[in-house]
Amino acid sequence: MFPKSRIARTVATVSIALSLALVAAVGWKMWQTDSIGQQPDTQAIGGAFQLDSTNGGTVTAADFRGRYMLVFFGYTHCPDVCPATLNAMTQALNYVAGKSPGKADQVTPVFITIDPARDDLSRMKAYVENFHPRLVGLTGNPQQVAAAAGAYKVSYEKVTQEEMDEEGMAGHDGHEGYLMRHSSYIFLMGPDGRHVDHVASSASPTEIADLIQAGVEG
Repeated sequence: MFPKSRIARTVATVSIALSLALVAAVGWKMWQTDSIGQQPDTQAIGGAFQLDSTNGGTVTAADFRGRYMLVFFGYTHCPDVCPATLNAMTQALNYVAGKSPGKADQVTPVFITIDPARDDLSRMKAYVENFHPRLVGLTGNPQQVAAAAGAYKVSYEKVTQEEMDEEGMAGHDGHEGYLMRHSSYIFLMGPDGRHVDHVASSASPTEIADLIQAGVEG
């Protein structure tokens, strides 16, 4: 039975609204944790893709055969995680080059966008120049990017300004009204295209260097 007094009805209505808001917030946080923190299925990482390369032309997974790939999915408008991860990858490769140059030389670092609407080839070219000189940037149309992300079991989702406001996130100037939430791993792929190992994007340069040292033969 509903409360009879106006005050009681108001309190009850507010309580229900707050409860629903709390459930929605918890649900969003659980989805966020699942999509970002969930370990990928290592038996199924990697596969075919066809994307435009900052080195020129269209490339497929087969074009990287015979070399190791250090693969990271992200986007150029990313405010913190992506540039920090690419910088850590650069430091790790430079470190390995000093210790085991034969191993470092076998590794091609690859940055694949999950934001094709904004990351065209010219923007990707300008962006990757800030990191390792061998870093290859890959982009394409939404279908091509989705296929590549699917092959690596990478999930991503646009987060609009409205959703940022609801989550209490500050707006980001220059991000054109949205950010991208995505799962975040660095994948080491073998010369045969198979998954060797991976670490979280939060891994330190030392941890990434250890990944390369342990996973690359020679």
